[in-house]
Amino acid sequence: MVNDGSTLELSTGRDAILGEFAEARWISYDKNRGKGHALREGVRASEGDYILYTDHDFPYQTLYLRNFLEILHIQHHQVVTGHRGPKYYQGLPWIRVKVSHYLKTINTFILGLNTDDTQCGLKAFHKDVKPIFLETRTDRFLIDIEFLRRLKNAGISNTVFDVESRDDVEMSTLGFKTILSELWAYAKIIYQTR
Repeated sequence: MVNDGSTLELSTGRDAILGEFAEARWISYDKNRGKGHALREGVRASEGDYILYTDHDFPYQTLYLRNFLEILHIQHHQVVTGHRGPKYYQGLPWIRVKVSHYLKTINTFILGLNTDDTQCGLKAFHKDVKPIFLETRTDRFLIDIEFLRRLKNAGISNTVFDVESRDDVEMSTLGFKTILSELWAYAKIIYQTR
């Protein structure tokens, strides 16, 4: 678990999880560095054969965790990424829907990825892929795009698996400043992973 500079009081939850799962690790730092940085810290500290990451609110049904690990362990795939269907976008703010659709078009036609949904917060990969993940430089939301682009450039296939969100998940909003910041990050990813 990585606490990316949260100002919330998390000690009760942290202690409960660490008390329940002896193998759990807690990584925490004071300054918020972004999703990409937090994921690299977690992946760097991982010790297992398979690495699976998701968001703090566990937005997807837990059965998918098992599905992903079975694909890696039993079917011997290297990488599995979630893909959200049309149902996910129902009820989202219009700006977030538009940004997602534009992103999907760019992912497919410009970056040549085998999935149009790079931002699904559920991904898993074998430890052999760990060095490629740790090569990423993006500190914020678009870490997933850079990771998938680097996999493509390395000739590593990505298995796409359809997932659905839990019904009680609260969707976040995107501010205009965040959108502009992420567009700049997107341009840097395209340039750095050519």
